Order: sequence, then C-alpha cells, then structure tokens
Amino acid sequence: MQRKTFVIPEEYKNPESAMVAVKILENYFDNPEKLITYGELSKRVNCAGYETDARHIERLLGEISFACKENGLPPLSGLVVNKENMCPGAGFFEAYYPNVKVRDRIVKYAEIMKQILAYPHWDEVLEAYKALA
Repeated sequence: MQRKTFVIPEEYKNPESAMVAVKILENYFDNPEKLITYGELSKRVNCAGYETDARHIERLLGEISFACKENGLPPLSGLVVNKENMCPGAGFFEAYYPNVKVRDRIVKYAEIMKQILAYPHWDEVLEAYKALA
C-alpha cells in the first residue's frame, strides 16, 4: 500500500494557519513529547510576523485539524494545550469529538496523543506547510 502525500485542501490554504502549523511542528521536532500552550504558540506566531490572539489561533487550529482529517491524519492541533490543565480547549473536543462527555475527555485525549506520536510522517506535513507559509 502506497502512502499518499499530505495535501493541504484549497479551503485551508491560508498563510496564517500554515505558520501556526509550522510553529507546532517545529516545537514537536525539538522535543517529540513536548506540548505547546496556546499562549506560547501565539507568541511564536507573532514573532514570525503575524498578529494573532487566542481566539484567532483557535480558528487557525481548526483549519489545520480539518486538513489533517481530510488526509487521514490525527489532529495536529492536539499538541496545543491550555497551560492550566495541559489539555486542548473545550472547542477542540466540541469540534472533533462532540460525542465525548466532559468526564471522558482525558481518556480520549490520551488516545489522540498516542496517534499523534505514532504518526511517522509529520516531516512531510511540515514541508507542505512551510511551502505555504
């Protein structure tokens, strides 16, 4: 079985979301098990020349996750967490896992993280987003 190349769908080809994906993946490659907080991600994106805040980051993370979903990948945005509880925000679960009850989110998140860490081709995703950023 041949693996298909990661393709950013047209509706998600946005230089801002591409820069967000690049910053998430650069963080990932610096330390594969290190998560990044929304605040730290926002700082890194702003340092790259884009003006963004937490609300705007959420929308951009949505674009990245839908692009991952359309390519059959786990949601890259799962690597972005709240500083207080080290889990993605409620919007992440509501958008991608609406049937998971609040009390079950930590178990679901552990499953998602296993999928993210097991995916061996994030380097190809990084290259696709770098070409767009």
